[in-house]
Amino acid sequence: DNIEPGRYVVLVVSDTGEGMSKEVQEHIFEPFFTTKPQGKGTGLGLATAYGIVKQHSGYIVVESELGEGTTFRLYFPRVEAPVEAVVTGQALEVLQGSETILVVDDEPEILAVISHSLGTMGYTVLTADSSSEALLLVEEGGHKIDLLLTDVVMPGMAGHALAARVQAAAPRIRVLFMSGYTDSMLEEYGVFRTHANFISKPLFPGELAVKIRKMLA
Repeated sequence: DNIEPGRYVVLVVSDTGEGMSKEVQEHIFEPFFTTKPQGKGTGLGLATAYGIVKQHSGYIVVESELGEGTTFRLYFPRVEAPVEAVVTGQALEVLQGSETILVVDDEPEILAVISHSLGTMGYTVLTADSSSEALLLVEEGGHKIDLLLTDVVMPGMAGHALAARVQAAAPRIRVLFMSGYTDSMLEEYGVFRTHANFISKPLFPGELAVKIRKMLA
């Protein structure tokens, strides 16, 4: 990615390992891509890291040479605003659940991060990278879905249209929208940031946990 001009906090992680070829570097952030033997790795580690950085509007730059090791540089936009209080680990335990959540996002890296986060909260998580795939999961009726967590702006069918189809098929399913787009863009899709069923990207585990428990209460 081309890094936008600005002020960043940079985290540098380096090793002196085997390094990577240019071909491998082109695929390392893809979900399930791994150079390890079968059963030795999921291929989600770097994809998850990439998703986390992207949720924070950041960038990852990799430099590697075979036999010379690898360096990752993580760029996070510097924030001058005061830090808000976060939900403590003890409070998060109270906010865990056992319901089933269907997460829909067209970016696999972000999908992997959200899925992992919800899984650690105790939820059963289903994922779809498109509205059509999500509808298949709902219409098959094979899963007891309690909540649909969907991105708003996606290729093909957008989140609000997906939500309408889902609730027509299964009215009991609650809907929570998520997006990092501006208010004006969201309003074009009939979604408003001030509504109770909306959460802004990047998603933070504590905030997400609170929002979900309120919706499923």
